[in-house]
Amino acid sequence: MRAGMDQASGAATLERQLLQLRQDFAASEARFFQVFQLAPIAMSISTLDGGRYLEVNSTLLETTGYSREEVVGRTARELRVYSDPNDFTRVRDILDREGMVRGLEMRLRGKNDEIRTVLLSGEIIDFAGEHCLLTASIDISERKVIEAELADSESRYRAAVITARMAAWETDMVTCTRTWTKEGMELFGLSLPGGRGQVLGPNDEFYNALHPDDRHMMKQFHRTADVEDTYPCEYRIVRPDGTVLWVSGRGRVVARGSDGKAKRVANIVVDVTARKKAEEHAQMLMGEISHRSKNLLAIVQAIARQTARSVGSLEDFERKFALRLQGLASSNELLLRNDWRGVSLTELAREQLMPFAEIGPRLRVEGPDVLIAAASAQTIGLALHELATNATKYGAWSTNAGAVALNWAYIDDAPSRRLRLRWVESGGPTVSPPGRKGFGHVVFEDMVVQSAQGQVSISFEPSGLRWELSLPTANVVEG
Repeated sequence: MRAGMDQASGAATLERQLLQLRQDFAASEARFFQVFQLAPIAMSISTLDGGRYLEVNSTLLETTGYSREEVVGRTARELRVYSDPNDFTRVRDILDREGMVRGLEMRLRGKNDEIRTVLLSGEIIDFAGEHCLLTASIDISERKVIEAELADSESRYRAAVITARMAAWETDMVTCTRTWTKEGMELFGLSLPGGRGQVLGPNDEFYNALHPDDRHMMKQFHRTADVEDTYPCEYRIVRPDGTVLWVSGRGRVVARGSDGKAKRVANIVVDVTARKKAEEHAQMLMGEISHRSKNLLAIVQAIARQTARSVGSLEDFERKFALRLQGLASSNELLLRNDWRGVSLTELAREQLMPFAEIGPRLRVEGPDVLIAAASAQTIGLALHELATNATKYGAWSTNAGAVALNWAYIDDAPSRRLRLRWVESGGPTVSPPGRKGFGHVVFEDMVVQSAQGQVSISFEPSGLRWELSLPTANVVEG
């Protein structure tokens, strides 16, 4: 009887234990579902075979825009949850290989086709007597937008810095180190691990990059930083390939010690080499303009003096002087088109001769492409103008049958190579040497010889005037 009682007591105890376990499991399951539903991240429980949703929490419903009735019982494929259909297979492959998924970034689609980027984690659990997949996803869409904006901003910043050729670095006077940005190293031609450089000493990369004539400025920068919060700077640097650059910018003290001396200084400079070259070019041009203006005034004065000697009235002086100035202006206009580098001899000849005769039977112009230096072009243009004027008044173009041939070519039979121009008249009246030396003769002989260091020969043959100019190649810019 005692044994029976003990047996009944044991059964009762076991029944109480089983009841407690069921109660504990129910309480645990209730707590699980309470956490599951209140979790601030999207969570779901789905079958492993086809991804059919068994449970979803309120955060997932709020995020996707679905109701519980629209989700539970349907599969992820039916709802087109995955923006990329292959993501479902990707998740299954990771589960089969590793048994869990951690922080997998993917794009999920909501009810209204809104795509959101999430970090998905999941693992296999027992639920309702079968193996299921529990997933939790953190929405990082806003973070991705911010990251994209930051990347875009960084890209714009780098584009602006690279386009403007800007360099920046920070100098720590306490640790005697210098920290460079990537763009700063690129501009200075440096390669420093981590962008870390050295201040002072033989390995000071900034001092070594300074142009030798500007290295004295480094001490000046340090002294200025001790008394000024910000200061301008402009100096030259020499890149490793030998290229010299001008840079301009400012230094700014960002920290001082108790003694008031600069501890940390931020620096930023921009490449102003193009500006410096433009300034130097402008100064050179101003000098050239001054020099050319003086030369031009001297030529105008010579034209005025020689014209006054060869005319008998003020009206005749005004007419001839105006025509000669017009010829000079035509040459200068051609020079301006070419930034005073020189003038095409073909263009110069056409510009001076076309007012007198058109290219054709009465005017032949032949020669290679040659660019004549500015100083020579002015007087050669005047000479051609005077030759044409003379031909119109007394020579080949004073009759209907006359013609002029102008040609030029290089000759190599002299001690040095030279450019030879020839003016040959034919078909006009019989020519005889003039009784006196007029302005035209002065221009196409004396002035050309003086300005171009050339040699001139003039032949007054009965068949027509022949004029020849031999120029050193120093008068030729190109060709």
